Amino acid sequence: MSLLPNFIFFLNSNLTTMNQVGVAQLERVVEVVERTMRGECVKLLGKRTLEGAALPSLNLPKVRRNPLVEIVPLSTGCLGSCTYCKTKHARGTLGSYPLDAVVGRVREAIADGVTQVWSQGFLVVLLLRFGV
Repeated sequence: MSLLPNFIFFLNSNLTTMNQVGVAQLERVVEVVERTMRGECVKLLGKRTLEGAALPSLNLPKVRRNPLVEIVPLSTGCLGSCTYCKTKHARGTLGSYPLDAVVGRVREAIADGVTQVWSQGFLVVLLLRFGV
């Protein structure tokens, strides 16, 4: 007997009462928790669009697995349209962080004792692979 029909039934009957936060609203997690504690059911599933949308903050709380390494994203989203990938669907079209925001994040990390800064993002892949 397959568990999938039972799981789908469980999801369909319980999703209306579960809090849901999409990847474009991660910076609002604290708000969701506070509203949940007041008894509200919160659903924030909107997508980030390119026009006038703010990128996720570089200053979200984090726990470094290695206290000497900071990973700084240079961008979020994607330019591709790969049929197997949901990155563009989940994170939207490619958007780059302003240089001053990236430099500020690096300075904060160094002040925290970080000795290595790794950059991450779709643009890094383009630069390394194609020399763009």
